[in-house]
Amino acid sequence: KELQYVLQDAVDHLPPQLNRSFLLSRQAGMSHAEIARQMNLSPLTVKSHIARALNFIRAYVEEHHAQVLSLLLCMIVKKFF
Repeated sequence: KELQYVLQDAVDHLPPQLNRSFLLSRQAGMSHAEIARQMNLSPLTVKSHIARALNFIRAYVEEHHAQVLSLLLCMIVKKFF
C-alpha cells in the first residue's frame, strides 16, 4: 500500500501532458500510436513524454520518499534472509 501511495504521489506531480501520456500508456494499456492519435501528437513525442515521465517519477520518489523506499527495501531483504 505504501509503495502504491508513493508512486501515485509522484504521478500526481507530473506535468499535465506527461501525466496523461503516462496514464494512457500504463493504466489504459494504449500503444504510443494510439496515444498519439488521441492527444494529436506524434508517436515519437508520446515516447518522449513517457520516458520523461518515468525519469520524473524516479527522481521524485528518490527525493521525496527515500525513507519509505529504504524501509520497503529492508522489509524485502528481511523477508528473504
